[in-house]
Amino acid sequence: MGITQDVTQTWPSAGEFGSDLDHSGDSGVGESSRETAYEGANHLDTPKIAVILQAGTESHEGLARALHALLYTKELTEEGITAKLIFDGAGSEWAAKLIAPESPQEKGLAKLFEGLNAAGVAYEICDYCSGAFHVKDKLQAANVPLTSQYMNHPSVATLVKDGYQVWIL
Repeated sequence: MGITQDVTQTWPSAGEFGSDLDHSGDSGVGESSRETAYEGANHLDTPKIAVILQAGTESHEGLARALHALLYTKELTEEGITAKLIFDGAGSEWAAKLIAPESPQEKGLAKLFEGLNAAGVAYEICDYCSGAFHVKDKLQAANVPLTSQYMNHPSVATLVKDGYQVWIL
């Protein structure tokens, strides 16, 4: 019995981001025909990954990190690996942009984020950082829960104790 979760029907192709983010020529993006490496594994054998996005919205690099945080989380989920997305530091700005996108690129990323939500992928947004980066009111207006487990931030120690590997972008 496998643990693969098929979420490919809910995801837009990478080409929907516009030319700056078009990966449609790359294999595997927007499509999944791979067999999971964890097919038949039990839940104790499968790694858990927490992808923490700390990059802000002010640069092209930040946009690339946001895109890749979403893509990595999407791919892990498609492969049956438990993944969680955490918006911390300046990454809390991306949470606000994904919930209320304005530009075409933000709208493309928001589709990926909506697909993650539809697939049941967990996410957290730092309470403290959302205030420090002036997006807390916008997030609260959208009824998005904010995390304040350790000194008003997400708890990395709790993630590790819960068996997550932590990836920071």
